[in-house]
Amino acid sequence: MLNKLLENYEKTINSYLTRLYNEAAEITVQKGSGFIIFSDLHMGNGRKNDDFKKNAEIFNSALQEYYFNRNYTLVLNGDIEELQKFNMSSIRSRWADTYRLFDNFAFEDRLIKITGNHDDNILSELNDQRYNEQQAVKLIGKNNATPIFIFHGHQASVYYRYLNRLNSFLLRYIVNPVGIRNFSKKHRHMKKMRIEKRSYNFSRTNRIISIIGHTHRPLFESLSRADSLHFSIETLLRMYRKADFQNRKNIELQILELKRKYDICIDSKPEYEPASLLYSKGIPVPCLFNTGCTIGKRGITGIEVTSDTISLVHWFDSRVSNRFLFNSEPVPEPLEKNTTIHKVVLRSDKLDYIFDSINLLSGVKKTGELNPLVCNADLSA
Repeated sequence: MLNKLLENYEKTINSYLTRLYNEAAEITVQKGSGFIIFSDLHMGNGRKNDDFKKNAEIFNSALQEYYFNRNYTLVLNGDIEELQKFNMSSIRSRWADTYRLFDNFAFEDRLIKITGNHDDNILSELNDQRYNEQQAVKLIGKNNATPIFIFHGHQASVYYRYLNRLNSFLLRYIVNPVGIRNFSKKHRHMKKMRIEKRSYNFSRTNRIISIIGHTHRPLFESLSRADSLHFSIETLLRMYRKADFQNRKNIELQILELKRKYDICIDSKPEYEPASLLYSKGIPVPCLFNTGCTIGKRGITGIEVTSDTISLVHWFDSRVSNRFLFNSEPVPEPLEKNTTIHKVVLRSDKLDYIFDSINLLSGVKKTGELNPLVCNADLSA
């Protein structure tokens, strides 16, 4: 009986995600343009319980000095305003400079704003809709290439869809007055992990790329940071036995350094803990990406998408340790004006490789799935 109820529950969620996908606005990707996707700003009133305050300068500087000048379209993927704790007028008043940056993107038709569970009531309040907020979008390229589905992620949970107002009441009148903040470690909650798994299964079944937020955990090709390091170590171990003496020494040093980074991930960065075993026992299909969040302890993370490449990026300032700043590979890139703020690409890959991997690793295609097998991964129109 319980198994049947759980099965029906999962079917209900999958049906809702299918409808969300089918009704999502389609955005054409123009050649030479790019998209930067950030989520989970949780903008407040600027006081001690405002999670956005700590990284606001990093975020604003990245938008103003980097993405706007490089013709990126800004995608704000949910939980931008923390409306479960604060009212909109106080948020807009405190972060007027940030909204002016949003306005600059919107004026050039380069702003897409998607709602999350913490700001979804904007959709029901017409006076609060400043940027034509939506629930999901699809990036579409030429030749009907496989789309990239962008949604916040809370839609994969009945709790956040139907009990969100109760959650809002608890946050505004109980959690917020007590002073409990919205730290990024929330992703450890099993509800958030199940959301990732459902989003992954939906994307794998329908052979699409999905980019979500909500869980505050950066994912690239369905893998956490620890997963990526683990696979790199395995590759080097296979190379080690076949290498000559000199190359063995080099490989050994590489393995030791990767293991050091892996141990750091496991011990002190739970947002990077292994994710692959959560999804399936086989080879993870690289269909799920997560922007992470803008309220992290060590800066902000986001996803960049161009016509042929997708990247996970990390923006941080001088508060991070010098070891990370000077020993990272690739080397962090400082902003031209605000040189205390740096960007580093954590992972990057070609979209054609990812689409090929999804098509080949997802198994036999079933009747009724969302999109046809596509080999051309160039999204440019």
